[in-house]
Amino acid sequence: MHTRSTPTLSRNIHVAKSVVDAISDTIGKYPAETGGLLGGPINTLGIIFHFYFDKTAGTSATVFHPDIDAQDRVQNEWGQIGIIPVGIIHSHPVWFRQPSSEDIYIIKKWSSMNPRIQELYTPIVLSQADNRGKLQIDSYGFTKNGDYELVMDTPNWIIIEG
Repeated sequence: MHTRSTPTLSRNIHVAKSVVDAISDTIGKYPAETGGLLGGPINTLGIIFHFYFDKTAGTSATVFHPDIDAQDRVQNEWGQIGIIPVGIIHSHPVWFRQPSSEDIYIIKKWSSMNPRIQELYTPIVLSQADNRGKLQIDSYGFTKNGDYELVMDTPNWIIIEG
């Protein structure tokens, strides 16, 4: 009998302080449902050194839809310097601190268009605008198994210089 093991994410994700600062200065200052793209080096799991704020995303009070054309342009630019997208980050209302069913749908669709990505980080931000002046980032991520089913996990963020 063949059994398939459940994949897990890297337990620790190393995130550049400059990325956290940029998230704080953009997503962190707006009401819920703003976001962007996270980038890391090709062939290296668990590292985030780049952030793109998706200012042209489709948003409402309860939904964040990435601007696919803008993100495609960013992915092409990053690809030229050895960076791949490793996640989508966005904010939620303070009363909902995990990926929604709509988020999971978007993540599955996005990951199917990026087959070389094995781990996808999907942090949820509670913005300063919505969270009494306090920025909070709750870490979530997904990993693919053989049939591209996504398995959710909650890795630790470790802030590093950069």
